[in-house]
Amino acid sequence: MEKLAFCFLIYDKIEQEELWKCFFERVPKESYSIYIHYKENKPLKYFEEHKLKREETVPTQWGDISIIDAQIQVMKKFLEDPDNAHCIFLSGACIPLKPFDEIHRFMRKHGNKSIFKYWVARKIVLNHFKRAEPSLKYLGKDFEIMMASLWSIISRNHAELFVKEYALYRPWFEGIKVHDEHVFICYLFHKGLKSEVLDFQPTWDEWSVLRIFDKIKSLKNFPLIIFLLAARFLKKFRFNIVSSLSDADARPFPVTYRIISFGLLHSLLFSSYLFARKFNENTEVSYLFKRKKSIYEVLKPRITNIKSGDKIQRIKNL
Repeated sequence: MEKLAFCFLIYDKIEQEELWKCFFERVPKESYSIYIHYKENKPLKYFEEHKLKREETVPTQWGDISIIDAQIQVMKKFLEDPDNAHCIFLSGACIPLKPFDEIHRFMRKHGNKSIFKYWVARKIVLNHFKRAEPSLKYLGKDFEIMMASLWSIISRNHAELFVKEYALYRPWFEGIKVHDEHVFICYLFHKGLKSEVLDFQPTWDEWSVLRIFDKIKSLKNFPLIIFLLAARFLKKFRFNIVSSLSDADARPFPVTYRIISFGLLHSLLFSSYLFARKFNENTEVSYLFKRKKSIYEVLKPRITNIKSGDKIQRIKNL
């Protein structure tokens, strides 16, 4: 049986480790693999045995090529098991939205394709083309620079390609910024393998900076825009905009949710996303502001219910 490999890139912990334990506990062990690359080696409650050896990890830094180095290390471990078919990259702040069997069916449906949510870099509002422009020296001056989410799913054949040819293409990208959003997708397109890539976002997240640009359309929101942008530079200042930001940190980084509204959770469960982020270990779900439950309590019956492919079944107890 083809196995799915769940590959976590974490700082020191899996935030919702209890939820992930529930996710895997009814799944036959021969159906999946787990690999964990960590920045700080602190004990995990349930998944300690799945961590890479310390000598197999690399020091990482945000926006640096070291993130790619870490992914390559994980893919090397992934390739050691001939039954591993897809490498699913997840952060320590990810949670599953679908049960394993649904995810497995989805992957079988798309065969040997890798799954990236990708964009043309020059069409992104923050000029992401410029930050990757030095790579054109190797990719070709007419190459259309692409960008994609780090939280992707890589097929076995593409993992083999990335690992085998890493020494060749790594220098191409050393002079760029935010490597994890460019290296793999650009290399696949450079090799003419676009047809082997499914343009789909497997992991939902929300970038508050995008909300800011949406609000620019209305001048009446100008004071709020200035407030949000100013808060970006006040490192010790954190705040909540309950109604518009669903109790999330309003920063131009992925939103970390401490409280999730019923509406947001409802929309995620009915969506096509397989996973979601960023959620910390204490994330709660708000039910019309009358009672609170942890996200673990709410999602546990969803991800452990074999029949939860029925969307009504997924939400009937909310």
